[in-house]
This record gives sequence, C-alpha cells and structure tokens, in this order.
Amino acid sequence: GPASRALGGLITEDLAGLLTRALAWAPDWVSGVIVEGMVGGAGTVLSFVPILVIFFAALGLLEDVGYMARTAYVMDRYMHWMGLHGKSCMPLLLGFGCNVPAILGSRIIEDKRNRMLTMLLTPFVPCTGRLAVLAFLAPAFFGARAPLAIVALVGGNLVLISLVGIAVNKLVFK
Repeated sequence: GPASRALGGLITEDLAGLLTRALAWAPDWVSGVIVEGMVGGAGTVLSFVPILVIFFAALGLLEDVGYMARTAYVMDRYMHWMGLHGKSCMPLLLGFGCNVPAILGSRIIEDKRNRMLTMLLTPFVPCTGRLAVLAFLAPAFFGARAPLAIVALVGGNLVLISLVGIAVNKLVFK
C-alpha cells in the first residue's frame, strides 16, 4: 500500500542517497555492500512493517469485539475433523490474504499442538499472490473454461488442506 511504498522509498532512496554521498571516498564494492545490500535489504524488510501493524491491529480489534470467539465457535465442529480447535479458522482464513501474517496470527492459539498444525496447514491456503498467478496462467491452459478451472483448483486446494490436516493429525500428532 501507500504506507509501505512511502517507508520503502524513505529507506531505499533517501537513506541510500545519503549513504552514497557519505561513502563517495570508499571503493565501489564497499558502498555497494552497504547501500545496496544492507540498506536495500533492510528497506525491503521494513516496508512490511505497516502491513503487519495494520494486520495485528485488525486482529486485535476482531478479538476485542468478540468476532473471533464467535467465528471460532461456529467453525469448531468442522475444525475438529482435522484435529484443530475453532480458533484455527481465523489464521487459515487470513491466509487467503497473505500466508506470512496468517502464520504470525496463529499466536492466538493456546495449545502448542494446534498452533503447530495450523502453521503447517497455512502455507497450503492460496494467498493473493498465488491466486494472481493462477488467474494469469489459467486462460493460457484452460481457455474459455479458465474461471471454472480456477474455482475447481481453489476448491481442490481447500479439500487438500482438509485431507493433509486429517493425515497429519492422525499420523504425526498421535
């Protein structure tokens, strides 16, 4: 979003420009390591901070108003098929946005076994990046039936998540 771009631009352009001028005396490889490597890498990582702040603020708000407790209650029966508690539903749903903050959001699960199983299953949830690639490639492979293929692939993926959850619960977490 705009906050991520602004923070990334501040770090990678402004700080990089300042360091480039300050390291004018240094060999190119030294300034390259510091400016492009360290500052560029830190800038990329720090550009995710606004996204994570918004994510955790929204997650905290949902928790405080009681929405997550109600979602957990409604989904509890279905999540027990995979050996999970209903609280695992929210991180798995958030995985459709991005898997990384969804895994970070699994901190709300008290039981270590359920938390680990949720973290193992979350990468199977198709995030927006994967859905964009799917939407781009599906017409090339499926032509006019691309929308049906996308729905079938995402639905199959959700069934796969359930089957993997059941298998891991039965075989690994006895």
